[in-house]
Amino acid sequence: MSRPVERIDYFLTNINWEDLLKNIWGLEGYDLEIIVNNLEVIKESWKQYPDWRISQVLINNNLLPNYPGVWYYLEDWEILLKQGKDPRDFLFWGTYGKSGDKFQWILPKDMETGHIENIIKDVKEGKMRVHSEFLKTFIKELELRKINN
Repeated sequence: MSRPVERIDYFLTNINWEDLLKNIWGLEGYDLEIIVNNLEVIKESWKQYPDWRISQVLINNNLLPNYPGVWYYLEDWEILLKQGKDPRDFLFWGTYGKSGDKFQWILPKDMETGHIENIIKDVKEGKMRVHSEFLKTFIKELELRKINN
């Protein structure tokens, strides 16, 4: 399954580039202006190839040298989590909805409560496997809804 193109605008608007480069990727001495001056190129390229990770976008546009390292495999949602962003704003869930005819990406905050409950139930019964971060986000979303109601 491909990565949602919907995630790109949120990422580019909310990412702390300096923290990403220095603290998450450990790239000391990198000129941050290279990224700042090429944000439109980054956005256009990423939307053309939405399955790329942000590191691939930067490397494939010659904005970042191709350093070996585990950071190359970080998903953008993992980076946003490391920066303390709320996953209900960027952790997209793929669904065919009730009708099952049209695939779409949806945020946990926009999902129906019953849908979230069914996912959690299926995971607990072993009928479905999801990344632990999705499960935590779904559980937290239900708790938040109970508090607000």
